[in-house]
Amino acid sequence: MNTVNNLFIEDGTYTQLTSVAMRSNVTVWGHKGKVTINLPGGYVSLRNGEPGTPLQNVVIDGINFNVKATQSYNGSWGPIMCEAPSMENFTVRNCQGIRSSNSAAYCNFIFIKIQAGKTARGIKIENNYASGFRMGFEIINHDQFGVYAGSDISVVDNTFDNCQFGVSFSGPLDGIKTDNNYFINCSLYGIEIAGAIRNCSITKNRFRGNFERLIAGNNDGAGMNGGSVTDGMHIASNTTIGTCKGSIYLANGGKALFENNIFRMTGRLELVHSTNGGLYTSNYIESQDPVAVINDNVSNNRFIGNYFANVNTNNQNWSVCRSYGSKAKNNTWINNVIHKVPSAGFYIDTDSGGSNKIYDNYDGNGNPLKTGGASARISGESAGREAIFSGNGVLTQFEIPHGQGRKPEVFTVDPTSPDAADNLYLTADETNIIVHYTTAPPSGSNNVRLVWTAR
Repeated sequence: MNTVNNLFIEDGTYTQLTSVAMRSNVTVWGHKGKVTINLPGGYVSLRNGEPGTPLQNVVIDGINFNVKATQSYNGSWGPIMCEAPSMENFTVRNCQGIRSSNSAAYCNFIFIKIQAGKTARGIKIENNYASGFRMGFEIINHDQFGVYAGSDISVVDNTFDNCQFGVSFSGPLDGIKTDNNYFINCSLYGIEIAGAIRNCSITKNRFRGNFERLIAGNNDGAGMNGGSVTDGMHIASNTTIGTCKGSIYLANGGKALFENNIFRMTGRLELVHSTNGGLYTSNYIESQDPVAVINDNVSNNRFIGNYFANVNTNNQNWSVCRSYGSKAKNNTWINNVIHKVPSAGFYIDTDSGGSNKIYDNYDGNGNPLKTGGASARISGESAGREAIFSGNGVLTQFEIPHGQGRKPEVFTVDPTSPDAADNLYLTADETNIIVHYTTAPPSGSNNVRLVWTAR
């Protein structure tokens, strides 16, 4: 590796007894599936070199690593690891890592640690298979408080099978893409997002088997790693294969866009801490928990056009959808189908000071659900009506005729489209509710959608 930039390994099975230091501008490759490196003693094959020397333009392609280590270890290091220099354009693709069940080393497959004063960008983990590891892929930025030192990190088209974690991103990172991966029986988490990570997308992933959490957003930077949630995760088009054991937990979702997902699971979708002001639309969530969706002291989340169900539960004191706690204010439910088993509790409710806004939802048989009454278990406004406008990037005021013949005593307006969502306030007169925007909604056809009530 010190003498050539393009290192091709002939087909075959090899035994590696000591680790090898990587350097910049090197490609190490073999025919996919035909080169196997056994690690019978240690557990590290490829590692970084001198801490002060950046590691740039490295490709590891088509190599199988079998960890059979006799050396006892429990931690993050593994066959491919880097924890000292700055990194740029680092790719691992078409590789396989298998940790033997009798290996004394409980290690990661791929590990990157961003040290204080260092950076990592352009990290690509593509089309690999990892089985039996502590973590399939882990990247951490724990040593520089609030500094977004890692960026442009993509994990695409991989399979993570029977690892404790499939993938884990921890600390302030920016530009995370987890797309089209397959997670099987990851006993703790399939995908962990730990920290105030920005520009994060989790899309088109598949989950099968047993997890504690399929997706875990575990903190929002308020702890030792710093940073702040300034946008929202994009979680879209993910699906379970059959019913998975586990739940989805988002403490750092921000203004999440959670759309077109299909999750059949034993646990719930739990939104907490900094997961406020998001849009949850066109999802199918079927839970064996008494509560399928809970806003736990989070506010202003909008649930539009989803199917939510709890199944196999007889708990009469819970609801399918719930807003819980004094900070769980103004969560809006519009045009959802909400199914519960007949002996279970309620469709939508609040507890301990939470509040909801509910419009035009239906039960599993297509019957309308009222805003108030026993089924909804709350009292509130009558069903709202929709007003639709087209923004032009300039207009900041929209008038909604309310038909009261007088200035209404109470009036509400709830945005139901992304372009209508932010920076608005309301006034009213004898004829109209006037919606004022501090920033004009962008140009679009019927892109400003509002649900309103007046009385």
